[in-house]
Amino acid sequence: MTKYILEATHEIRPEPDARSRKLLEYDKIIADLARHAHSSLGRERCLELVPDSDLATVQQRQAETDDAVKILLERGSLPLSGINDIRSSVARTAAGGVISAGELLRVGTFLGAVSRLVRVVPLAGAGERIVYKLISRLQPHNTLEKRIDGAIAGDDELHDTASPALASIRRRIRAAQGDVKDSLNRIVRQHSRALQDAIVTLRGDRYV
Repeated sequence: MTKYILEATHEIRPEPDARSRKLLEYDKIIADLARHAHSSLGRERCLELVPDSDLATVQQRQAETDDAVKILLERGSLPLSGINDIRSSVARTAAGGVISAGELLRVGTFLGAVSRLVRVVPLAGAGERIVYKLISRLQPHNTLEKRIDGAIAGDDELHDTASPALASIRRRIRAAQGDVKDSLNRIVRQHSRALQDAIVTLRGDRYV
């Protein structure tokens, strides 16, 4: 029945007005949909959805939704964790700017999510599924993902392996810290009778 109604009204194609959307509680439906999104990007796209009166577009969106539901029933949820909004970071680097370690870490997390999504697409029969076709258009960047993972330890921390220069600097710092501690220990031993606590400890970034 729905199919015939859509076909009958295809030529008229009235744009849904504010009153119709209010009667349908469209905004409430969209808000509820957005709450189930896995990422800020997904929520943004949900909230941008507007009714469409073009029959072909409506049928395509219905087919996409139907295929997504079938995949969820067949295999469960897709691995969507790690998909975050990196648009500002990408735009800054494209303009020749520099991003922080934390931003680079989020880029790496995003690339990992892309790799996991691509791996769920079956080798056989993928071309018959709309959602799998869309996922297959994603391009993993495994080399960049591994380089970021090997270099960034946290929002404000780099691994020693981030670069040979950094590894060398940190080795020299650790060696200097060891020399300072050895010198302080010698001084403490020499004056142990005059000291209440004859030990050297590190408090914050200072030896006390």
